[in-house]
Amino acid sequence: MSRAERLALVCVALLRGLHGLDTAHVPGLADLYILDSRVYDAMAESFVSEGFFAGDEPFGHAPLYPLFLAALRGLGLASPLWPLGIQLALGVLNAAWVGRITSRLFGSTSAAAAILLFGLYAPAAMLETKLMATTLGMTLVLGCLVVLVEGSAGSRWGRWWFAGALLGAGCLVRPNTLLFLPLAAGYVLFVVGGWRSRWAWLSSLAFALAALAVIAPVSVRNHVVSGERVLITAHGGLTLFQSNNPRARGIYSNIPGAIGNPRSLARQLQARLAEERGAPVSPGEVDRLYRDRALAFLVADPARTAGLLARKLRFWLGNDEISTEYSLANERILTPTLWLMPVPFAVILGLAGFGLVECVRQRRGSAQRVLLLGFVLSNLATVLIFYFSSRYRMPAVAVTSVCAGFGLAQLLASIRERRLAIGASATAILLVAASLVPSGRDADRSAALQWYNVGLVFAEKGEDERAAESLERAAGALEDSWRVHLALAQIYAKLGRNAEAAERFRRVIELRPGSRDARKNLEEVERRLREAPRAS
Repeated sequence: MSRAERLALVCVALLRGLHGLDTAHVPGLADLYILDSRVYDAMAESFVSEGFFAGDEPFGHAPLYPLFLAALRGLGLASPLWPLGIQLALGVLNAAWVGRITSRLFGSTSAAAAILLFGLYAPAAMLETKLMATTLGMTLVLGCLVVLVEGSAGSRWGRWWFAGALLGAGCLVRPNTLLFLPLAAGYVLFVVGGWRSRWAWLSSLAFALAALAVIAPVSVRNHVVSGERVLITAHGGLTLFQSNNPRARGIYSNIPGAIGNPRSLARQLQARLAEERGAPVSPGEVDRLYRDRALAFLVADPARTAGLLARKLRFWLGNDEISTEYSLANERILTPTLWLMPVPFAVILGLAGFGLVECVRQRRGSAQRVLLLGFVLSNLATVLIFYFSSRYRMPAVAVTSVCAGFGLAQLLASIRERRLAIGASATAILLVAASLVPSGRDADRSAALQWYNVGLVFAEKGEDERAAESLERAAGALEDSWRVHLALAQIYAKLGRNAEAAERFRRVIELRPGSRDARKNLEEVERRLREAPRAS
């Protein structure tokens, strides 16, 4: 590792340390779990108390991350700061591995640039201080890519076994990584000797079998507890329908009549379907039903499907960090140290485009570079199949930073040499311009949804004033959401702020005229308002 790479890595480590301290000093932030964070926390507790084979259903969420949390708790490291501290360290390791891949392909100058670009990308640091699987998933995938990129025709089987095991573990954190498995196996086949080589076929098979061997215990567990054949998780059909239905917008959306995390959502839909049929149904039947509905939607109207795919592509290319759980704009309010990491996705994308064109111009193609491009495209494909959330894009951002590091080094070299790289510059400008196209209300609504979910958690904890503050922030962008107004009305009523509660209950009734509970609650707070002067 060169001196420039070491300095870049020290800079990233210092910023991660500052952000960790900032997070730890915000009261209640480290254990403020919403949506998937709550599911991971509950799964970890279940593993600790009941074991791996607990329950009677296949996993709804990939299990490796909650198993990691359970292992920490089993070691007595129950404080929420422990996993976050480890994830910050993994974030530094991820930056180092981005640099290592870049150094192997493009040299140390490009590697230092890549480390800084990814290390100063704030959403990565933001997710490292959340109870989320993103960071661990990136560590495993980047580790696999390092092993693959540094392999050669003379490498022993152990290298390919290890790479396959890392990728299999990555699939147990993010199941969409499965899409990359055949591409990686094909890469091993090509590097070792090609399709005519018996040794190459055996090496590729060893890689694939190692990945499947890591996944196998989860598949066995799913079958033992439920009797259904589920490779990793059981809710792919539900997620596919959430992503592809007449109301889909390219980002997360609820299935009509059912809300909550995948497990509770699946149970609601299972109960509804059982009531419709008058007989019990299995989770697998529910999942297959919604999978078939999603596929029917996709083939029914090709023009509408093309429009939805274009919308998802725009989100993937976009600079707006639209997320299901955590919004960068909100998190910068809570932890200002994130402002010390100012590199936006548009810059990484534009520099990657510059570097890619320079690779073509200089004829610097190689199997390793094709492998990285294949990984980025497989990540994009999973978003096109399902829906966009910026955390799903995160592994692709890490790999894109490799090419972006080379692009930045080439851009600086062209400036020094007073050489105009017309093709590369035009590509970079077009990508940046496309990325900066605003996503309209989607980004604002995404940020507001975080305040809504945070408000609900504060309300559960009995911190009503903080709940009201968070829900007020949500209500501005979610003016058309009766759930937000209802939650705010209930908090105001609990706090004795009856006039504000009445106003919110009236808004709920406007948006949902059939709500009997809202009408009953409105009558109660209006009664309190009438009695207030007499009581005084």
